Amino acid sequence: MSLRKAIETGLQNSPSVQLAQFNIDQAKSDVITAGIRPNPTVNVNMDMFNLENRELLNPTQKQYGFNVGVPIELGNKRQHRLQSSTNSLNSVQADIENQKRL
Repeated sequence: MSLRKAIETGLQNSPSVQLAQFNIDQAKSDVITAGIRPNPTVNVNMDMFNLENRELLNPTQKQYGFNVGVPIELGNKRQHRLQSSTNSLNSVQADIENQKRL
């Protein structure tokens, strides 16, 4: 076995390098997640219970509610999330290069 092959085998089997590689995969997924816009929400409800006398309402007195929420991000939050997660990815990639060097 040559020295080069021994070093490659050692790097492939090194727990610290494997952990650093796992951290890179996690950081890449964080970058993807940071770029996703928040989902809108829809809420629908129906009330058949009268809170004043604690009785069920008859079917003609049902109350319905409908609500739609659309998050609006201000202050470049998405761009800041992307920049932060990209910085973390760069840091983790530098860490794995450092692990391989050691």
